[in-house]
Amino acid sequence: MTLFSDLSACDLRLVERQLAQRENWRRENEYAFRQVLAKLEPEDAAAKCSNASVHQRARPELLDLRTVIHLRCHAVIGRSVGMSDAEREARRLEDQKRGEWGSPQVITYDRLLSKAKALESRGAA
Repeated sequence: MTLFSDLSACDLRLVERQLAQRENWRRENEYAFRQVLAKLEPEDAAAKCSNASVHQRARPELLDLRTVIHLRCHAVIGRSVGMSDAEREARRLEDQKRGEWGSPQVITYDRLLSKAKALESRGAA
């Protein structure tokens, strides 16, 4: 996740391009990416999603190219209070088109915070 504030439209396009470049790198270097992920898991961590007959530990599971890894990347671009009414309305319309997170790559800090609070309240209920 990358944190930005006071972005112009030009800066925002740059952020989106950088996120796309990182995703392209990940696709082109799939095994190296999986090695980094695997090293983040403790050696004795249990597998997360595989049948025990396939993988019992998380590291081999992550290294297995048959294991599907879904990633979602977002750039946090500051507070929505700094947006004009027109920008807020444009973001609201974009959210309606693209789903609950809005843009698949760019969200405001306030939107991220509201999502975290909603998830936390569901867990506490």
